[in-house]
Amino acid sequence: MKATEEAQYDKIAIEERAKLEGWGEDKFWEEARKQEAITHHTERLATGIQNFLKVRLDDIEREFGLDKAKAFWRLFVSKRGEGNKLTYLTEHNTP
Repeated sequence: MKATEEAQYDKIAIEERAKLEGWGEDKFWEEARKQEAITHHTERLATGIQNFLKVRLDDIEREFGLDKAKAFWRLFVSKRGEGNKLTYLTEHNTP
């Protein structure tokens, strides 16, 4: 969320400067690239989107401790091919 807000703020700030200073499209994109090179907000936003809903074991350990993290991992993580063979998506998926 923070990266989204920061990227949006950068976009609005560049647009306002472009409007005030009468930039053309080339100047606008040049300045936008310079701003991104300094802040990396758009890059961080893209990384955040790419990692959305990914859960890392070390993050769980850091937040809840090793024992709870291991218990969570055992209950909720599976590897491809470990589960029961399914024919239909609506089939029950517990061993």
